[in-house]
Amino acid sequence: MRTYYRKSFDVVGWTFHADIYCAECGENLPEVDPEGNERHPVFLDQLDELRGFACGECGTDCEVW
Repeated sequence: MRTYYRKSFDVVGWTFHADIYCAECGENLPEVDPEGNERHPVFLDQLDELRGFACGECGTDCEVW
């Protein structure tokens, strides 16, 4: 069995229209929000800054992303 190691630059979520989304929900979002802002990736090494936040779509806590 092969062990999978995550890298600090792995995308684990997305910011979009003043909210945060897990990677799975964020993949379905459009590239640009209604205000003209692009969606931005959240990388694995940024999760410490997001403690207490959850996905705006499914509600999954960001600590389990």
